[in-house]
Amino acid sequence: MATRGRPKTDNIFRFNVATDLTDNKRFIRFKRCLGTDERTAYLTLVRFFNFVASNYALTGRISVNFRDDNSREDADVIADFCWWDGDPQLLISGLHESGFLEDDGTVHEWFENQPYASKKLRDRDFQSISETKISGNSRPIEGQIEGKEECIPSKASDAREIVRTVDKSISPSIPPMPSSAKAHSPSSQNGAKIPPEIVMLANDLLSTAHIADKQDRRDIAWDVYHSVKANREQDVHRLISEIKQGEHSEARNIVAVIRSKLRPEPG
Repeated sequence: MATRGRPKTDNIFRFNVATDLTDNKRFIRFKRCLGTDERTAYLTLVRFFNFVASNYALTGRISVNFRDDNSREDADVIADFCWWDGDPQLLISGLHESGFLEDDGTVHEWFENQPYASKKLRDRDFQSISETKISGNSRPIEGQIEGKEECIPSKASDAREIVRTVDKSISPSIPPMPSSAKAHSPSSQNGAKIPPEIVMLANDLLSTAHIADKQDRRDIAWDVYHSVKANREQDVHRLISEIKQGEHSEARNIVAVIRSKLRPEPG
């Protein structure tokens, strides 16, 4: 008999939903697979993203087997969470056939679309390193970072140094702030690093738009920083979504388009 309990694993308390979700081809396929109206399909899909964020945020993967009916219990749990009154297997197959679920049960582009999940996963890894303590002298740990063997710290100061080393080696990096950006940069930002969650958002935009020029990458990265600081983070997410959907594919200068979108209209 299927149970209704929901798994308790790592979660995030905030998740993203694209503003143009209902125009996405995957959503249209999903709605047709369920044979329902747009409102019901939208509510069901958002609740599904909520389910993943609440239970599997750090993997983006649900435990279902599309080829084995023994997964029906998991399908029942998901259907219950999504307020879906139809056949639970229809919901799971609809998510899979529409492209929202990969063959291994992973949500399509979960970490690309959920920066809070990416940040929490990275922070957890850093914390596990910083809290590692042993008695006596430091000793080597298994594995290498950038070809250099690291040590488990014996003092808190050593732990902080290792965290900085790991952060530098695996975190996305943005070049230093250009002189042109310093004019409108807050004084408290001089000499400081861009927060990691903004670094991740900026790199998402840069990779989506395929920006290669170093100077353009610097300028856009700092435009993203100022957008977030001005409470316009949603504008950045909207722009990334527009580029992914090909709305600016005809633009002669995508860099100019991005910068005009991120910079506020002169008052």
